[in-house]
Amino acid sequence: MKSFDIKTKIYFGENSLERLSDIPYKKALIITDPFVVKSGMLQMITMPLQQGYTEYDIFSDVVPDPPLEKIQNGVKAMLESDPDCVIAVGGGSAIDSAKAIREFTARSTNKPTAMIAIPTTSGTGSEVTSFAVVTDPDKDIKYPLVSDSMLPTEAILDAALVKSVPAAVTADTGMDVLTHAIEAYVSINNNEFSAALAEKAIEICGTFLLRSYLDNNDTHARQKMHVASCLAGLAFNSASLGLNHGMAHALGAKFHIPHGRANAMLLPHIIDYNSGISIHSKSQKEYPPCVRKYVNVAKLLGCSNFNEITTIRALIGWMQFMCKEMNIPLTISQCDIDKTEYFNAIDSMAEKAISDSCTKTNPRVPSKMEVAYIFEHLYD
Repeated sequence: MKSFDIKTKIYFGENSLERLSDIPYKKALIITDPFVVKSGMLQMITMPLQQGYTEYDIFSDVVPDPPLEKIQNGVKAMLESDPDCVIAVGGGSAIDSAKAIREFTARSTNKPTAMIAIPTTSGTGSEVTSFAVVTDPDKDIKYPLVSDSMLPTEAILDAALVKSVPAAVTADTGMDVLTHAIEAYVSINNNEFSAALAEKAIEICGTFLLRSYLDNNDTHARQKMHVASCLAGLAFNSASLGLNHGMAHALGAKFHIPHGRANAMLLPHIIDYNSGISIHSKSQKEYPPCVRKYVNVAKLLGCSNFNEITTIRALIGWMQFMCKEMNIPLTISQCDIDKTEYFNAIDSMAEKAISDSCTKTNPRVPSKMEVAYIFEHLYD
C-alpha cells in the first residue's frame, strides 16, 4: 500500500510575501545567509513581519553545503531565541540549514516549532520536502537527512525574490529542478501522483528555463520556474531520486562544484547508463521500463524522435545543448580541477555514491565499478 500527501501549505503568485503579516506566531527566528542580509532583500521579509507585530531574531551564519559546525551554531542561536516559528530565507543551503537546526533543536527540547520556507532561488524544492543535506568537510561527505518532521509548515513562492538571481545561478538551479523531476519520474518508487507533478515540472522547464536564464526581467518565466521547482520537490519527496544525485553529492563534497551544476553535468551520462542505450546501440524487442519514461520526458521537451534509440540520443543531446546554451561545463576538465587529483578521488567518490540514500531508488542497480566508469568519462 502506498500513500501520498502534501503537508506543506503553499502560498504563491504576486504579493505572496504579504502572508507574513498574517502569520499566527509571536516570535520568529529568521535563518538566512549573509548575501540576503547585505543585499537588502531581507527587508522584504521583515517589513510584513513588523506589520503583523511578529518579533524576530536573525541568524545569518549560513554557508553553501552547510557543515555540521554551522548547524551547531544555529541550534545555539535557536535555543537562545526561543521562537515559535522558524523562517528560512534563501537557497537550498539556507533552507536545509534551517531544517537541520529546527530538527536538532526539537530533539533536545521536545518543543515543536513551526517553519516557513521562503526560497530565493528556483532549484532545490527544499521548501516542500522532508530532505536536508549537511556536510562533514573533514570526511568530504554530504549526508542526506530524511524525516517527515523536517517538512516545512508553510512555503511562500514569490518571484520578486528571484528576479535579481544571476544568470549562472539560474542555470545551475534550473537544471537542478529538471534533474529532480526526471529522477523522481524514473525512480523505482514513482507513483501516479509523483509522476503527474514531475511531468508538469519537466514541461515548465522545457518552456521557461532558457527564457529565465536569458532575461532576469522575464518575471513570468521566473515565476513559472519557481513553481516548477516546488512541483519537482513534491515529486521527489514522494518518489525519491537516483544515482544522479548520489554521484552529485559525492562530487560536490569533494570538489565543491555547485550542486545543480554537478547534476547537470552528470545527467546525460546517467540517462545513457540507466537506459542502456549508447551511441552504439541497435534496436531490440524490449527495453528497461525506464526507457519508456525517458521517451515520455523527450516528448514533454519536444525532442522525441523516430524510435527509442534515436529518442534517447535526442534527449541526451537536448541536455547537452541546454548546458552549452547556459554556459554550464559538460566535463570536469572544464572546471579547472587537477586531473590527477580527480582520478585519485574516483574510487572514494564511487564508494560514497553507492552508499548514498538517493541511489537506492535508481531504476538500474549500479556497481561501484560502473559508477567509477561514469566518473572517469565525466572528466573529458
